[in-house]
Parts: sequence; C-alpha cells; structure tokens
Amino acid sequence: MTMIKPKNKGAFGLSSPVHYAWVVIAIAAVMHMAGGSIRQAFGVLIVPLEETRGWSPATVTLAYAM
Repeated sequence: MTMIKPKNKGAFGLSSPVHYAWVVIAIAAVMHMAGGSIRQAFGVLIVPLEETRGWSPATVTLAYAM
C-alpha cells in the first residue's frame, strides 16, 4: 500500500517554497517602514502649514495628534 503525501500549500493557497511566516514578516516590514516615513515626514509639513494657514505650532501638532 502506498501512502499519498498531501501537498503543502504556501501563501495565498499556492504551492510555494516560501513559508507563509516569511510572507507575513515581509508585509510587516514594509508597513513598518511606511509608517515610520509618515511620522518623520510630518516635521517637514509643520512650517508650510503655519505659514499658509496661519496656525501656531501647537495647533498643527494637536491636529496631527488627533
């Protein structure tokens, strides 16, 4: 009697040599980099918002915090 070995399915139900955990780690790394970029870029926007809208630094920061 021969035993039939089930095929392992990778990410998204496709046969893949890459383990699903690596896909999750890659997506998390990309999201982490994108989130950090957004937070760091906010400092560049403070001065233009102050000048064009006439807002104080506290008002701009409060709007970002909410």
